[in-house]
Amino acid sequence: MLDTNACRNLVHNHTSKEMYKRKLHGCICFSVITAIELLRHLKLEDNAYSDCKKALCLLVDNTTNDENGSINFKVSLPDMFYLLSCYFSHPKDEDKIGQYVVSISYNMTKGDLDSDKSLAISEIDKHYYFLIKTMIDNFQNYLDIMFQKENTSWDSIFKDDKKRKDFYENLNSGRFHEYIAEALIRSVVEESEKENIANIEIFNKFQLDFSASIDFFVQKILRLLIASSEAANKLSESDRKNKKPKWNSFFDMQLMAGVEYLNSKGDNAILVTNEQDIIKTFKKVGKSKLAITLEEYIIE
Repeated sequence: MLDTNACRNLVHNHTSKEMYKRKLHGCICFSVITAIELLRHLKLEDNAYSDCKKALCLLVDNTTNDENGSINFKVSLPDMFYLLSCYFSHPKDEDKIGQYVVSISYNMTKGDLDSDKSLAISEIDKHYYFLIKTMIDNFQNYLDIMFQKENTSWDSIFKDDKKRKDFYENLNSGRFHEYIAEALIRSVVEESEKENIANIEIFNKFQLDFSASIDFFVQKILRLLIASSEAANKLSESDRKNKKPKWNSFFDMQLMAGVEYLNSKGDNAILVTNEQDIIKTFKKVGKSKLAITLEEYIIE
């Protein structure tokens, strides 16, 4: 599975025609997250438009079979929340968002959406921010548990020196790894089934299967948020809608979770990335074989 920058770097010095002819080795996974990040740059005024369009072409061309006008994706990996529902064998419904991203990606690369491109990208943006909101809303519940107070706001924590200190100490204690794991489980498991998931063996296996992505979220997202009181703005409703902060690390986490999910099911999935924080995190939790650099991938 290639991350967004790996796709972009592969195509940077090549023409679109060359990209359509290029075949990548191995069974390439179509990651909905990678596609979403590429699609969000397909606005003519975007400086990354050219590379992202070619990268999307490369991704689509290496993961589809176009037979009789139908799209047959060899391997497709959904966003993290749908993926987690599959992990527990309880997908809520059809992956309509994933199917939409697949369809839009294919049609974009074939030039079939030129007239409706803005509308399509707008829909992709909505899902992008929906994923961020889902993560924040699910984790919000654990602030109340931690501070023993209902409706604890992120703003009140980061602007209160004592609460920020408590927050930091909990990050170092490892408690937040459990909080994140439970928040992720609660985001996809029905209320009536949560008692079964509370089984310590199931919970521990989940934490082990997703140890890299959980640790990455704690260390690369939560730890940075407590760096200053101003960091609270990154989680505010107004900032998400107006200032649109970068949540790249959260989407990196989803790619990591995707690779961990596939390996938990017996697939030998590998993430191709040059992001050193990702590579170091996999190594830290004893999963160094799950990530390689783009240079290593090209040489293989």
